[in-house]
Order: sequence, then structure tokens, then C-alpha cells
Amino acid sequence: MNEQSIDAAQKISLDLLVGACPDQLAIVRQEWPAGIPLTKQAAQRAIQLGLSLDWAAKTLLTAPALAAYEKARAPALDAYEKARAPAWAAFQKAKAPALLALLKNKKNWKRGHKNE
Repeated sequence: MNEQSIDAAQKISLDLLVGACPDQLAIVRQEWPAGIPLTKQAAQRAIQLGLSLDWAAKTLLTAPALAAYEKARAPALDAYEKARAPAWAAFQKAKAPALLALLKNKKNWKRGHKNE
């Protein structure tokens, strides 16, 4: 990140967000038209708004800084994956019988597919 991109009030200028998803960029422009302040409150607000902090990290941080970010978030990501795993397994188990039941009826098949 160059010196001109962060002003004296420690804000990320909107010109650094080139390549951002148009929907997310519109949210940022509406919420912080003068740039995103580098504060805990702004980070929490970004999360509330559904903005991608990971995109910002990958786009704005140097390689060493990104590695430090990924190391810092790793325990939380691991906890998330462990908590999500049983729900994902239950979802997978529940959807299979529904699909099989629907596939047994030829009327549910798209044209061109054969159920022989």
C-alpha cells in the first residue's frame, strides 16, 4: 500500500478498491464516501454489512502481512470448520433420499435423459 493511499486520518481511499465486487463497492461508497477509516468500529460495521474482509486482506496487504493475517485468523477458521462439519454432514445425509425419491419418477427427469 503506498503512502498516498492512507491519509492523515488513517483511511483507505476508495481508489484502492479497484476490482471489488460492484455491489460491495456501492455499499462502501454509501457507508464511507470519504474512505474507510482504519478503526475497530469500521471493521465491525464492514462485517455487519457483509463486506469481505478476506478480499480486502488479499488485495491490500503485502505478502508478509497477508501471511500474518492468515495466521491470526487460522484458529477461528479451524473452530468454524469443526462446528460446521456436523451440520454439513447432516445436510448431505438429508438431501440424498430426497433426490433419489424424485429421480425414481420419470416425470421429474429433464428431456434427453433416460431412466432405464
